[in-house]
Amino acid sequence: MVNINLIGAILLVVFVSMSEAARRKPYRIGTAPPPLRSRPFPNNNRPEVAGNCITSAQCKQGFSCQNSMCVRIPVNTFRQWKLAQCRDTGKDCSKFTSLCHSSVYVDHLSTTCKRSCGLCKD
Repeated sequence: MVNINLIGAILLVVFVSMSEAARRKPYRIGTAPPPLRSRPFPNNNRPEVAGNCITSAQCKQGFSCQNSMCVRIPVNTFRQWKLAQCRDTGKDCSKFTSLCHSSVYVDHLSTTCKRSCGLCKD
């Protein structure tokens, strides 16, 4: 036969642990959980990825090529915004980097291949 005091003690432990767990829950079952208090990025400041790339010229406007992915990282300062605006607008700019300082091509490449030619200023 099982000791009745032992069964009572087990039931008491189970009841107490269940009531403590119920007190710790921040919301009722069947309702939405409370919103997180802190998030790593606010909704409008999340990095965004838009495909693969080799150069920034392959990315759509506002994105830059980082680790072979087109990434848009939200910027908060004017300096970062200015650097993000300096991008290659021509095709295959990485192929023409050796011609960046040639007197024949300097005018064209300084406007279409700024980033590849290293003409972006801080």
